[in-house]
Amino acid sequence: MEEEKFDLEAFVENEVKSVQVVDLHTHLFPPEHDELFLWGIDELLNYHYIVSEFFMVASSDVTSQAFFAEYTEEKRSDLIWTTLFVLRTPVSEACQGVIRVLSRLGLEKHLKDDTLDSIRAWFHERQKDPREYAKTIFELAGIKYVVMTNIPFVEEEARYWENQVNFDKTLFKSALRVDQVNKLMRITITVIRISNSMFFLHY
Repeated sequence: MEEEKFDLEAFVENEVKSVQVVDLHTHLFPPEHDELFLWGIDELLNYHYIVSEFFMVASSDVTSQAFFAEYTEEKRSDLIWTTLFVLRTPVSEACQGVIRVLSRLGLEKHLKDDTLDSIRAWFHERQKDPREYAKTIFELAGIKYVVMTNIPFVEEEARYWENQVNFDKTLFKSALRVDQVNKLMRITITVIRISNSMFFLHY
């Protein structure tokens, strides 16, 4: 009887694929945080690494001032899609990340489209149940949970904590971003020192 060979490569691949990961530093927010819950093709394409890559090859007619101050998010996405994905081969790590996301979501047939209309329509349909969409993304990515980067000094975020908005804490864990606390403390200490100096100079 011939001994069955052990396929080490297949074993390792299956084990790695079955492991859930924990994202210890994310800027994601739960769907219940409304406009802070960033998702969809326009958010993907406006990711800062992709925007930086866009400006490396963008037409000189597109200024950074106009791009950020005058263009809508959709217009920026359209420019990026045309420049990096239609007119060029998206070979960079950032662009490949967008390709992988869309492929995992079953949107391969739209990757050669000249416009984002059909992809936007697909995401628009998911707006009906953003919680279910978030769970789907976590499952596809093999994510157990993420640890948010929470800054309670930002008014747009603080109101959700003050109002104790409920969300799925098994998927989204909260964590305080301490560098903002340190910055505030340094400013406070500086103000105190200046105040003390002025007091002694006065007297």
